[in-house]
Amino acid sequence: METDELRWAAAAVAVGVVLAGIVVWGAYSAATTNQCAPPSRSPPLGSSAAWSMPSEETWGGQRWYNSSVVAIAAGLHLRSVTLQIQTAFGSTIAPGPTWNVTVYGATGSPLDSYRWTSAVNGTWFQGGGANVLSGDAFSLYAAASDLSGDNWIFVIAPYGPCGEGGSVSVSIP
Repeated sequence: METDELRWAAAAVAVGVVLAGIVVWGAYSAATTNQCAPPSRSPPLGSSAAWSMPSEETWGGQRWYNSSVVAIAAGLHLRSVTLQIQTAFGSTIAPGPTWNVTVYGATGSPLDSYRWTSAVNGTWFQGGGANVLSGDAFSLYAAASDLSGDNWIFVIAPYGPCGEGGSVSVSIP
């Protein structure tokens, strides 16, 4: 072969390699493209997650506030949920030292307990591995604190294939 023919052959091979790379990259990126809707700029979750209006139970001056899961997207674990109490004006309330939340399944069996470590964070006693399902009951023990008129905030970290997350606020009557 002549030198010019070798150059043309080498150029053809190089172009073929580049085109093959483009085809493979295009096929890969099309297969991995996120099919999720763009994230909302508004933190509330809307209808994908909902809790009932809490009811208050008192006994001997102690108060419990109970709210049930009305609707929830599949795949949410308790470990993705943190809890807050806010005033009607949006200021976060520091929980009392004995405040805690116990979550009960629809059958009434306890699933896990949450204890605040700060006003905006806490830990799940059993690691929060249980799925959150419609009908689960969240029972907030607030000792002698009257939370009437405040808001119970369920903050949900991004989870699931599309990274759903946000918050749900329920008013405590």
